Amino acid sequence: RPLANVGALDTAAKPYEWRKLEPEGEGPPPC
Repeated sequence: RPLANVGALDTAAKPYEWRKLEPEGEGPPPC
């Protein structure tokens, strides 16, 4: 499956964590 799918799931599971990475400009977590 594409990495986008994993990122979407992570965003739904931890939207607050993704928000922290957004301002940094790192992208989806390595997990």
